[in-house]
Amino acid sequence: MMMRNRILTFAVVAATACAASACSVESSSQVLSPTSPSNNSGGSNPPSTPAPPGDGYLGTWQSAFMAVGDPKSCTNLQWTVSSQTSSSLSGTFSATCPGGVTIEGSASGQLDGNTVTVTATGKATLSGAFCDFSLSGTGTIAGDALTIPYTGHTCLGPVEGTEVLRRPGAPGQPAPPPPPPGANPNHVGPGPLSVDRASEVVFATGNEFPGLTAVFPSDEQAVAAAEELLRRTIWHLQLAGYQAARQRNPSGAISNDKLCIFIDGRWHAFDIFRLGFAGSATRVQFLEITGENPVADGGIPD
Repeated sequence: MMMRNRILTFAVVAATACAASACSVESSSQVLSPTSPSNNSGGSNPPSTPAPPGDGYLGTWQSAFMAVGDPKSCTNLQWTVSSQTSSSLSGTFSATCPGGVTIEGSASGQLDGNTVTVTATGKATLSGAFCDFSLSGTGTIAGDALTIPYTGHTCLGPVEGTEVLRRPGAPGQPAPPPPPPGANPNHVGPGPLSVDRASEVVFATGNEFPGLTAVFPSDEQAVAAAEELLRRTIWHLQLAGYQAARQRNPSGAISNDKLCIFIDGRWHAFDIFRLGFAGSATRVQFLEITGENPVADGGIPD
């Protein structure tokens, strides 16, 4: 019943927002014109870097970590470039946007030296309800990094931000050192007790246990698997040196998709899953929320 109410609520909000903001793909061009790079007519511009030969930009470009700052920013951006010419790129795109909205669709880019104008369109989803989204921006490619300021709309309102997408294992980039013999490659190595490293642990744990984010035939199985993955994530955070705990919701119930981490002298609460249900997989995310209320838990070890 709660899930049905969420879907109905989102559908009403989505319909209202779409009517107010014309968020369909066809009508979004007036709102979402890409930002062109400014020209400096008073001096010479540096020469453009030509596009690399062959398939030099193919692969997955993604955010290193989930952002926790601007509430209008989307996070976990991922662009898988599957086709490239001398002047264009295209492939699939996904991200998580404010309000727990996930977006998936296609993205294309026009290349001009090391500048790429990107447009992404597709469907936004929350609890099984759908609407159109569109994002656009003009970014710069330098090595294995694409820095792109963007603007856009989902049914829940406008989004904007600047993201750096990186391509793991890009040609010409040094490979990361291999883990020691016998080490688990999904266990994050030593480092600072920072928000970024905690995010890395959360996503690495999800990668280690893909069966716990699979599609299940019932809500109960999906929730039970998410709870197990959350407790395994707590153990991995503790293994990485963090104090980590479960989160008690305002209702008094202990959450199956949120946890607490002690960082910079205080507890922080994070929503780490878009919780799955019958026929829909749980999706790992990393969004800071308010109202931290930790409950001690030793987690589930490997």
